[in-house]
Amino acid sequence: MAAVAGSASAGANGSAAAHRVGAPTNPMATALLTDQYQFSMAYAYWKAGKHADRAVKNPFGGEFTVFAGLEECIKFIANFKFTEDDILFLQSVMPMCEDAFFDYLRKTDCSDVEVYSIPEGSVVFPKVPLMRVEGPVAVVQLLETPFVNLINYASLVTTNAARHRHVAGKSKVLLEFGLRRAQSLDEIPDKSLKSKDGSRVCKDFVSLVKEWLQKIQLADSLCGVFGETNQSELAAFASYALAFPTNFLALVDTYDVMRSGIPNFCAVALALHDLGYKASGIRLDSGDLAYLSIEARKVFRTLEKEFNVPAFGKMIITASNDLNEETIDALNKQGHEVDSFGIGTYLVTCYSQAALGCVFKLVEINSRPRIKLSEDVAKVSIPCKKRCFRLYGKEGYPLVDIMMRESEPSPKAGKRILCRHPFLESRRAYVVPQHVEELLQCYWPDKPRVELPSLEEIRGRCMQQLEKLRPDHIRRLNPTPYKVSVSAKLYEFIHSLWLNEAPKLRQPSIAMRRRGTSGGGATPREVGGGRRRSSGVTSVPPRGAWRWRWPRCPPRRSSRSPRPGCGCVSRPCCCVPAPRACHHQVPPRACLAAPLLPELWRGYPAGGAMDPATTEQLQGGQIQPSGDGAGRSSGEGAGRSSGEGTERSSCGRWRLAGSPSLFSSPAPNPSPLSSSAPAVLGNDN
Repeated sequence: MAAVAGSASAGANGSAAAHRVGAPTNPMATALLTDQYQFSMAYAYWKAGKHADRAVKNPFGGEFTVFAGLEECIKFIANFKFTEDDILFLQSVMPMCEDAFFDYLRKTDCSDVEVYSIPEGSVVFPKVPLMRVEGPVAVVQLLETPFVNLINYASLVTTNAARHRHVAGKSKVLLEFGLRRAQSLDEIPDKSLKSKDGSRVCKDFVSLVKEWLQKIQLADSLCGVFGETNQSELAAFASYALAFPTNFLALVDTYDVMRSGIPNFCAVALALHDLGYKASGIRLDSGDLAYLSIEARKVFRTLEKEFNVPAFGKMIITASNDLNEETIDALNKQGHEVDSFGIGTYLVTCYSQAALGCVFKLVEINSRPRIKLSEDVAKVSIPCKKRCFRLYGKEGYPLVDIMMRESEPSPKAGKRILCRHPFLESRRAYVVPQHVEELLQCYWPDKPRVELPSLEEIRGRCMQQLEKLRPDHIRRLNPTPYKVSVSAKLYEFIHSLWLNEAPKLRQPSIAMRRRGTSGGGATPREVGGGRRRSSGVTSVPPRGAWRWRWPRCPPRRSSRSPRPGCGCVSRPCCCVPAPRACHHQVPPRACLAAPLLPELWRGYPAGGAMDPATTEQLQGGQIQPSGDGAGRSSGEGAGRSSGEGTERSSCGRWRLAGSPSLFSSPAPNPSPLSSSAPAVLGNDN
């Protein structure tokens, strides 16, 4: 149990931490940066006396993501405090709350909160916790919205930038910029420009630009390609060069790239060269970027040879115009001479994905693990306080991330460990890691145990992590999913907790009968107690409820050998099992429910689907399914009838003696043990 922070010493420690860590970058990141829902939940905890219960919550990030926003989260909790104005505002919007609750908020800070996080700039994958927050449940509840807000956008933009860097390549420069202006040559008030070394002053830089333009137009190597250019554009270039002689980069597509923009830029650049300056390059913002960049590069190289200007042919060419991953990838395939890409709209707005989808889930309270269940397995949370490790192979690539309970021993390099899919029983693999990296590190309380990295360190870590990943994991089209697993003990615990927390089902008793191999009947039996297993649910009914006892097919001659342990020596069962299941094993509920609930039917023997009339008769309890796939009346080869109204069946099929309640019951929740086709964890095929 955690005590509520409110002492003078705690407040002093909080102030010292805030001074050392610094204030949030955005002044809007205050204690009120949250939803009213969070205050309502905090009040409910306080009213119930549970506000000091120790809680553990995990945000979750989403195929590869570069984690960012940790520093802002630490700054937020270091400065977390409600001012008197905040309290007055909350009292106005929550008048139903008691005054004692607002007194509690006045004393609340984050001195009792612990934050364990993956280092900022790390590459993360779905289901791996980005951060673990421990503390009083009411305080942790108030941190949910600001933490998700600070992490979501920062990680989204960082991931977007990393994807653009990956597709552009290491040799290209990525920029965001924009500056344009146009005016007349006569309106430039100061035309003088001092040379770079300060030895002389050019009093009429504009005249020098005009001289170079004439030389370019008359150059023999260009064969008179350039004619009259736009003079307002030339004036704009000259004015900009006078303001920024050491960083002159011109937008050359205002009028015409090849007939005006390129010759005007070259004239100004050569004039700057005479004074000891070097122009930066040009920017293309429209047209065929690949073609124009190639043609501009040809002109630069020609002028370098014509006027003996060193490195003029290596002038930087920048391309912009709403570039994104697809455009840059297309340019790379066409071939181009672009050196840098200006990316704006698609970067800052994250046009291809508006939100990351980070969530904040309760996984433990007062040392009791908690789980969220859902019909959508992707939304089922992984309970309890966990440690996360990344396992590396011999080639240096990460193989799998594994989550373990905090009480479990850490995986060791060179020792085999079983990695299991959190929900699919058939997906598992043994891994022998060559290197093990623990992902979650403590960054708070009062004094961070791990120092926050600088921006350059974060950038370097991001690039290093991307280089370690296998290329197929980060390719733009159809990337291979990265494996995220749990330990064997955590897997068993998840499913045990799932079964205990899932709603229990109650069903009436049902009389059933099966025909013997000699044609004689068997007396019906009442089945009671035990566990029910069906294609959509696994749950433990209360004592006294019924259960199914699924039979095997009766012995028959067959050329096929049954699977070991199947117990069936006949031909493939008349009730076709789920794909990749044993041909000789009757799947749960296949014989009885599949003909009556077509959506659960995995296949029907030798006759296809039944007609609607037959289905209606089946559901009414008039006739039962038979081996040829159609309804068969009880008069045709029927077994002995009984007082309960049961009917015969063949090859192990059961016949129901009319139980409408079975078909009117609601559909159960999906089972944590249900899985798709078997696969092996770590096998990418």
